[in-house]
Amino acid sequence: MLSRIRYQACPLCSGQALTVKHTADCSAHPLYQPNISPVMTWLECADCRHVFTDGYHTQAALDLIFSTTNDIQKVGFNFQNQRVISARMIGHVLPFVSSGDWLDVGFGNGVLLMTAQEFGFNPVGLDLRKENVSALNSLKIEAHALDLADFAQPLRFNVVSMCDVLEHIPFPAPSLRQAHALLDDQGVLLVSMPN
Repeated sequence: MLSRIRYQACPLCSGQALTVKHTADCSAHPLYQPNISPVMTWLECADCRHVFTDGYHTQAALDLIFSTTNDIQKVGFNFQNQRVISARMIGHVLPFVSSGDWLDVGFGNGVLLMTAQEFGFNPVGLDLRKENVSALNSLKIEAHALDLADFAQPLRFNVVSMCDVLEHIPFPAPSLRQAHALLDDQGVLLVSMPN
């Protein structure tokens, strides 16, 4: 059974005072993989109040997880309805940047990128699901099956978006630094997370 690599300290501030916040069984999830431990435990750091799972997945576990995709994360899913939401997100960016290269990290169904293209941006996607990358490439949108840490195109992007992605990254600070390095001097970072 594949298990998580346990954190030795808080992945945000390196604090050592960690308490268990919640434990749950994820085996009822429709994409649950039986080779991965079903138990998830969330910890809270006393120093910065960050809440996170007690560990992160190995590459073998990630390969298994990203071998399947929820329907809502498949490229083009519910495009007409999803593009309304995407247009609102783009509307928040437009006062700062109105054109250029837009990188969406963990692009999922790709609707944000397709909508950004309608607004005149040049869309580029990163996702760990190879099928999604192939599907986006087939629509003539540049996409790469890479982790953000392995994507080296400094100062290229006018917008970098990370929507419902940052909370899945084991060590968020280096990823945010990498996103910053990809942005040009006037670039915008768009981050959203569930709460």
